[in-house]
Amino acid sequence: MKVLIDYDPSPRADRFLGTRLRKNIKGALELVGTSWVESMFAGPDIVHLLSPDDEARAHDAREEGAALVVSALYAEDDPTARFTVLSGDGTRSLKSKSERLLSEADAVLVPSEAARAALVSLGIEEGKINVVTPGVNLARFDPRSDVEKIIFRRYFRLSEAQPYCLSVGTIDDEDKIEALSKIAALVPSVHFYYLGAAGKTPAKASYLHRKEKKLPHNLFLTPLIEDDVYRSGMIGARAYISFSSLSSDEIVVLEAFASKTPVLALGRPYWSNGLLESKSYRCFQSIERLAKGIETLSLEKKPTGIIEGYRLARSRSLKELGRELMGIYGRVLPRP
Repeated sequence: MKVLIDYDPSPRADRFLGTRLRKNIKGALELVGTSWVESMFAGPDIVHLLSPDDEARAHDAREEGAALVVSALYAEDDPTARFTVLSGDGTRSLKSKSERLLSEADAVLVPSEAARAALVSLGIEEGKINVVTPGVNLARFDPRSDVEKIIFRRYFRLSEAQPYCLSVGTIDDEDKIEALSKIAALVPSVHFYYLGAAGKTPAKASYLHRKEKKLPHNLFLTPLIEDDVYRSGMIGARAYISFSSLSSDEIVVLEAFASKTPVLALGRPYWSNGLLESKSYRCFQSIERLAKGIETLSLEKKPTGIIEGYRLARSRSLKELGRELMGIYGRVLPRP
């Protein structure tokens, strides 16, 4: 079986969650002995797409007799892999090209039961929707040296004693930035870093600086950073702050678990049921309570949930993802 995992955003675009999802899928297939190919010229049996922008590739797959698999709603914080649009009243709907692509697919993969329900409510056939973990590369978040642990601190000129938290989103997500701003104001002793994708082109430092002037002194907006800096930042963070009640971020949550970093969520997250029902994270219904949760972490020698979180990440390794994918591919593979 040959699989084409097609996702190639513009070189000028912020390469973010969609790129990480593609790497996870490629790595997962390698671990179960399945070859992936780079182009339609290689004659793939399966074409696996991650973005509605690749609608033309779906037509190529049909012409060549390949099965079509689409991963949707894994990366709504990534402008180049986003399937939905947000309306003025706060509701989400599918882009027209997203709806066409998902309707044409033989199988649709989503990160959670909530995502599956959302697609069904938007008219996508329920029978072809599969809940599949995005997987996590455990080795990627296992520090090989003490130097790796401090790359993030050196990059941002942070002292060894300065605690910090991370959050991920898009630079134009005013709701997330406003929520994080309120948290930062309540916990002035902690630095907060919001790693944001900017859309079709990376965010300019001058633009981010102007936005920061309106925020608490301990909240920093930063463009997407190099992978070694990101990994170091996740490993050393006091906590990862999730606003997944606003959008799905299960990829990043699993990376936090793999880093043995506590995860604090504002509101009920849109994660898969297995993750939601675990004791691997803490959920807070208000900004004030979440801020107190951050302060409490400094008093704990071994924060509650990190061992359970690591076990959960281990159960959702890339090899497990590979096995799930092979089962789905096998069901939709064109028969001779």
